[in-house]
Amino acid sequence: MPVVNGIETFRDAMANHADEYVLIGGGACSILFDTADIPFRITKDLDVIVLTDVKGGSGFAHDLWTFIKQHNYECWKQPEGACSYYRFNLLPDSPFALQVPEQIELFARHPDFSLADESSVITPLHFNESVSSLSAIILDDGYYEFIRSHVTQVEGIPLLSALHIIPLKMRAHVDLNNKHLAGSHVNEKDLTKHRSDVAKLSLLLTHDDSLPLHDQMRKDAERFLADFEQYAQRETNRKKRRQLEDDLRTLKLVYLGAS
Repeated sequence: MPVVNGIETFRDAMANHADEYVLIGGGACSILFDTADIPFRITKDLDVIVLTDVKGGSGFAHDLWTFIKQHNYECWKQPEGACSYYRFNLLPDSPFALQVPEQIELFARHPDFSLADESSVITPLHFNESVSSLSAIILDDGYYEFIRSHVTQVEGIPLLSALHIIPLKMRAHVDLNNKHLAGSHVNEKDLTKHRSDVAKLSLLLTHDDSLPLHDQMRKDAERFLADFEQYAQRETNRKKRRQLEDDLRTLKLVYLGAS
């Protein structure tokens, strides 16, 4: 599994809690593409969503904190907000660089989620727009239940399939695009990566896949696909434009039930 460095080490450390968290984002996508033997962009981090609603995360929080301390990660936490957000980074020239993920971002829906014995080593961290977008997704009841209901495992790692991760990336793109249009600073890479990931993830969908979305998730998908259609029309390379148009038809059929 030549994906995020050390992902197997993280999996093994959290083996007793496979039903308490799920990977989404680039780390999860890299596993899906590796399984399909398709190249994917380089990613060095794991996006972890805590699925337990217990304030302290039960044994999950204890074992995760043990993992963080054992590998001498630098630790940051969003000091306040509607949910809990942590970021853990390996130190420069860390001896664990090839053994564990370089960065772990942790999102917990419970605003008071905490790790054991953290007070003396956690540095306050403020949201950037990309993190804010993901936080909004897990705070949305519809999206959160969607995530909880569609966890699968690949080689013992809990994640979402391509079919179920695409709607999250659609929403993330819509959020970031709206913030950009409203005048907020959004990193150019963040502004385009979710759309690019959706296009590539659509290659993993099968002819039998069908997941008509409803309510807010459908509205977000419609907004994303309208933007995606304009993106395809702007593509000047004919071969690439045809591929994007094929992707668009597939996405409309799968998520909107329309060709």
